[in-house]
Amino acid sequence: MRFLHGAVRVGDVITAQRPQGEFTLPPGDGPLVLVSAGVGITPMLTMLHALVADQPQRLVSVIHAARNGRHRAFAAEMAEPVSRGGRLARRVHYGAPEDGDDPRTFDRTGRIKAAGLLALPTADDADYLLCGPAGFLADMRAGLEKGGVASGRIHLETFGPAG
Repeated sequence: MRFLHGAVRVGDVITAQRPQGEFTLPPGDGPLVLVSAGVGITPMLTMLHALVADQPQRLVSVIHAARNGRHRAFAAEMAEPVSRGGRLARRVHYGAPEDGDDPRTFDRTGRIKAAGLLALPTADDADYLLCGPAGFLADMRAGLEKGGVASGRIHLETFGPAG
């Protein structure tokens, strides 16, 4: 990131590669639970757009946590695919809502809990894609595994401050 801010100037040409990595949508048409915290929403947005465009009948729950409306990244961009979306359900948690937060922009107060994920309509046979800070991922993984989700159905990507 420092390179882009420090060395690249308007008019410079940069070479880009196709997206790479292992944090991708599982193949098939089984249910999905996309869970993110903070800026962990970033890769989920690409997945949401792809799901709405390519698999609108796939059952998907999108769960996101933010401190409050001021700290919620990409709120409008998340709303767009959700508003178009086939079998797509959204739930937003605010850990510390502020007085000015519109109650229509979030669904729950407090942290995301694995037990709540396991109670979703998509929970049976779902793949869980989790993205956020390391501590959040560790808590979610432990709770899901304790709830009976096979480790092969839990996919993780660290995004945000370490531990």
